[in-house]
Amino acid sequence: MEKIFIDWDGFEELAGDIAERYREEGIELIVGLTRGGLPLAVKLSHTLNIPMKTLTWQTRDGSEMDKRMLHDLADRSSEKVLFVDDICDSGKTISGIRKILPSARFTVLFSKKHMVDYCPTRIDSRLPWIVFPWENNN
Repeated sequence: MEKIFIDWDGFEELAGDIAERYREEGIELIVGLTRGGLPLAVKLSHTLNIPMKTLTWQTRDGSEMDKRMLHDLADRSSEKVLFVDDICDSGKTISGIRKILPSARFTVLFSKKHMVDYCPTRIDSRLPWIVFPWENNN
């Protein structure tokens, strides 16, 4: 299987692009989706000085989901909450969260589907696996 390798410089560039996009948007909370969204969530939280929480919502690795946290977030204006992940592949995660929070905002580093509010890099849905620097064992 062909793989695309992203290094730390590439990650920093993409994360910086996302930070600039949301700097003046009034975001009050960043929610990093486990596992892949956590590095980006931490980076954005520090860069933008915005609090961060994590949410377990894994459709690829299993069906473990923390719906209680989403319902708690529904009390907040979901337009001020930014969900972040590494990639939008099938779109199942975003669809599932939007069933509970229809106006939730999403950003990812790479997107195969046009379901996120902002993504610095759209990629062809036929492209192979992306290996991020925190996954690379070399």
